Amino acid sequence: MIFLAKLKKKKEKRINKYTVYLGTFVLIVILILVIYYSRFVQINKKIENQEEILLPKTELTIEKGFCKKNSECFITYCKGSEKDCVNTTQLSTYSKNCKTYSDWVVEKQDFSRCSCIRNFCTMIK
Repeated sequence: MIFLAKLKKKKEKRINKYTVYLGTFVLIVILILVIYYSRFVQINKKIENQEEILLPKTELTIEKGFCKKNSECFITYCKGSEKDCVNTTQLSTYSKNCKTYSDWVVEKQDFSRCSCIRNFCTMIK
């Protein structure tokens, strides 16, 4: 009977020993995954922050002549009025400023007279 009790204790120690090894291995794997995931998230946050610094996420309200490059600016006017330098989005509604549609004139692009300066289509005199 004493022999059986000792045998059971030895078996329990072996099982516990392997259970501890298995638990330690699982814990190490989980820690590695947590570290990898946290670094991956940090890298993504850094990239997002850099994008926000370089290109801030703001809603752009289209103001008179807003542009990013010269090819977005056009010289247009109503017959008998001053020439304006407008962007492509304004060009679609500019004819409403004229008495009739036939009074509206759109000239060829001329970057020496109408160009994108500091993100606004500007007439150069």
